Amino acid sequence: MNHETFDLNVSQAIEDVEIALRNFISVMLKNKLGNDWINSCGLDPSRVETFDNARAKELERLKSAKIEDRLIYYSELSDLMTIIIKNWEVFIPVFLKKSKFELYMGTLIGYRIPNAHSRILLSHQKHLAIGISGELRNQI
Repeated sequence: MNHETFDLNVSQAIEDVEIALRNFISVMLKNKLGNDWINSCGLDPSRVETFDNARAKELERLKSAKIEDRLIYYSELSDLMTIIIKNWEVFIPVFLKKSKFELYMGTLIGYRIPNAHSRILLSHQKHLAIGISGELRNQI
C-alpha cells in the first residue's frame, strides 16, 4: 500500500466515525429530547449558531443543490465529544467508560487536525487513528 492510499484511509476512517457519531447522536438525543434536541444538548447556543451559519453559507455556495439540512452535520469532532459527554447517561450503554471514550476522542481530534492540514502522521499514529475509528464505530 503506498503512502497516499494509506493517508486517504486515515482521513476516511476519521470521516466515517464522524458520520457514525452524528447519526447516532441525532437518533439518541431526538428520542430523549425531541426534534429540537440540538438546542438542548449542552452545547453553547453560540456554537449551534455557528452550525446554522455554516449551513447557510453552504446553501448559498451550492445554490440549488441539495445540502445536508441537519445542523449536527456542520459540527466538528470536538462538538460531538462535548455533546456525548454532556449527555453521558444516554450514551453510557454504548461507550461504557467515559475516560476511555474521552481518550479515544481526544486522540482522534489531535490526529484529525494534522491530517486535515496535510501534515504527515507517523505510522503508529495512522494505525491508532484507524483502530480507534473502527472501535468507536463498532461500539455504535
